[in-house]
Amino acid sequence: MSTQPQMTAATEDALRPLLRRQQNRYLSFFKSLLKKPPGAIAFVIIVVMVFSAVFADILAPYPALELHPASRLKPPMTAAADGAPYVLGTDNLGRDVLSRIMHGARISLWVGAAVVIVSKTIGTTLGMVSGFFGGKTDAIIMRIVDAIYSIPQLILTIAMAAMLGPSTINVVYAISFTSIPPVTRVIRGATLSIKQNEYITAARALGASNPRIIFKYVLPNVFPLVIVYVSLSFAGTILAEASLSFLGLGTPPPTPSWGGMLSSSGRQFFEVAPWLAIWPGIAITMATLSFNLMGDALRDILDPRMRGAS
Repeated sequence: MSTQPQMTAATEDALRPLLRRQQNRYLSFFKSLLKKPPGAIAFVIIVVMVFSAVFADILAPYPALELHPASRLKPPMTAAADGAPYVLGTDNLGRDVLSRIMHGARISLWVGAAVVIVSKTIGTTLGMVSGFFGGKTDAIIMRIVDAIYSIPQLILTIAMAAMLGPSTINVVYAISFTSIPPVTRVIRGATLSIKQNEYITAARALGASNPRIIFKYVLPNVFPLVIVYVSLSFAGTILAEASLSFLGLGTPPPTPSWGGMLSSSGRQFFEVAPWLAIWPGIAITMATLSFNLMGDALRDILDPRMRGAS
């Protein structure tokens, strides 16, 4: 019984340097991010966007689907008769625009996260396998990738979404499928470069299996590239989802989505209520710009060749 505290203390002493090193790594990352004001501002905007989307039920002034027939097409900052003011105005059915934008952020972020997880996992795996093994494996994978890549991505996404039917999950399937080829080609090129290094040759000489080499040596080296590509492609995914919703191929109404808000009331009532298109458009612009700036900052921080750049 008396030895248990000593063992726990010894374990804590052994883990303390590892924890300190991990904390220093995080602190160094945020210090590097602060040295790049566009990336820092983009990071704050993304955090606010995620926070407002997650807690939209609490933060939104009204439920996204709640109708106020007596308050149709009210301009921004209009005082409500029996509730919070309509900060961004109301639409043609009297629904609060700010509440719908906050709830619509959920769709954009959920689709973006799902597409990134699916497409980047499959694309990274195919790219590493193709670049590492080469030969017939590389030829088969890359010919399929080239065939898909030869079709313009947006056109192929629209075609798949139209074939599958309008729904949020079908948007994820369509965008994920067309997002796999670009990341596959990028990771394949990085893998071809990495496998020429001497430590890969040494690992083979020591008898390491191919799966062990891939997961222990190749994957950690391509992972920073995947992180940067995730941030940059997140912006494209949000834009693609908004485009599909605008065309009526995305999230079906009355569920709020930024593209759907632009397409329905935003397009029909633009002349008399321009805020119906302006605010969703600003939300899409801010989201895509923030993720692009964040991706540029991550590239500069994680790429050793860019760390010395201002």
